[in-house]
Amino acid sequence: MFPIAAVFFGVAAGAVVVLSLITLFRKKKPGFGVLKFLGELTLIVVLPVFGFFESNDPCQEHPFELNSYPTAVLLYLVPLICYFISAYLKKELPPVVLALLPLGLIMGLVYCAILQLHFGAMTVMVVFPVLGLPLVAPVLGFIYLLVEFIALHKYQQEQISKQSYSSPALGTLATLFLLPLWQKAPIALLLCAPILALMQFVLTLFGQAPDSMISMFTESCGFLLSNHQGCSCGGDHYLCSVAANGNKKLVKPVRFGLRKEEKIVVNRQLLIANAFENWMEEHVPKTHRFVRNTYDSMNIPVNKWSKDKRKANVIYILMKPLEWLFLLWLYCFDKKPESRIALQYLPKRQYEEFKKSRNKQISPMQDARARTLFGK
Repeated sequence: MFPIAAVFFGVAAGAVVVLSLITLFRKKKPGFGVLKFLGELTLIVVLPVFGFFESNDPCQEHPFELNSYPTAVLLYLVPLICYFISAYLKKELPPVVLALLPLGLIMGLVYCAILQLHFGAMTVMVVFPVLGLPLVAPVLGFIYLLVEFIALHKYQQEQISKQSYSSPALGTLATLFLLPLWQKAPIALLLCAPILALMQFVLTLFGQAPDSMISMFTESCGFLLSNHQGCSCGGDHYLCSVAANGNKKLVKPVRFGLRKEEKIVVNRQLLIANAFENWMEEHVPKTHRFVRNTYDSMNIPVNKWSKDKRKANVIYILMKPLEWLFLLWLYCFDKKPESRIALQYLPKRQYEEFKKSRNKQISPMQDARARTLFGK
């Protein structure tokens, strides 16, 4: 029941994203104001908070250095506050506060862009309902901030064009706000530097590292800007091996297997996936190396899900189309597909017996592969 609910929630979440973006760009339409506000709460408040709480396990991939989470939160919180003030209160603000709002918005734009770059290939996890949606939160935040930045720019130009200034200094300052957006944005970006320096000073007073705005990325683990890529505290899993740990009635485990001297649960889906990889390694080794290196570089946090049956059930269902595709490929291009499937993850003694009984069906490459899997 849970996998169906999770998939349904994932589809619903995607629908909320689309609907929220529509209301963002059509906010003047009757009735869209409430939907726009709900979309803002969902996509640029709740979703990032969910992401922060889901990514602080020291034994898994984490996008921020664990002691630097206050810095990461503050860098998002300041632009977020500026966004809501600009979106709902800009007509009530005094001139100085109104003039400072673009700095907070552009700081958020840069931060969201860096975050999405940092997430890099991990963004592909958005295909997994609920689990991967926070990985696109920076993109959604960027869109919201950009739309409001443009709206604020237009509002400031309208207000300044109606004013007359007796002071030459104020007149000169006002002309900065009349510049085109592409000229105004770099100036605002430069003016963010002293604000960021002040924020870093305050963070240092509260126990953050003096360079926490940089080290929060470089001292993270498993992401594009991370200096550390090996995050596991023990045990390596892949998507199908995690899926095999799901509800027994759903994933239908067939036996235990041995991988690098570690006992794992094996089901039909895992056997087929590994047999397909085995076929690739034997027949198209360059393609196999590329696919394997790409998968490994993505650092999908499957270790974190390995003991969660509900997530394993979801992964099993999502991997089902690939299982069928792999099986079809093996039956089209392998002479003995079931033999190849059967030898995956066999313990050493059983593998030797299998090899003796079907010696002609096992190639040297398959033999070496199997010995690697059970650790010789």
